[in-house]
Amino acid sequence: MKTISKIALISIVTILSFASCKSTSFYTYTSRTEKINSVQLQATTTLVDIDVDFQHRVTAESGWCLSEKNAKDEALYNATIQNKIDIIVDPIFKTEYNSRTKQVKVSVVGFAGKYVNPRPAIQDIQQLKDVDMENIEKHVILNNPSVLPALKQSKENNVTINNYSEKK
Repeated sequence: MKTISKIALISIVTILSFASCKSTSFYTYTSRTEKINSVQLQATTTLVDIDVDFQHRVTAESGWCLSEKNAKDEALYNATIQNKIDIIVDPIFKTEYNSRTKQVKVSVVGFAGKYVNPRPAIQDIQQLKDVDMENIEKHVILNNPSVLPALKQSKENNVTINNYSEKK
């Protein structure tokens, strides 16, 4: 009798332990947001240079996704995370369709790029203000003389960079 109760107890414990080890296959993410009232915030445009490593070709692929955009985004994300880079330069995509499940899988190939030299956009604008138009014309004449007539027709010395201008 004691052995039967021991076996029953062991089997109940085993069943309960297996039932508690159920795995889940989904994740949820949340974020906190807080509205800022009556504060004037001003974003500053930041410029960066990209250091491209043409010797480091990166590749990655997505899983099966329901849309091509999601598959491309996942492939780009995987490539940047797996290779510890900031950006993929000159990406080339290969798309694979599964007609039975209506799903898409994307592979991406490109060059590794890292952001370097972050700076406020105003610095570049101030540097352009210091450039003499005569030096620009000399540079154009030496490197591409066919552009000179168009340059002379433009009398404006205003420079616009991505619709950003300095406040006066």
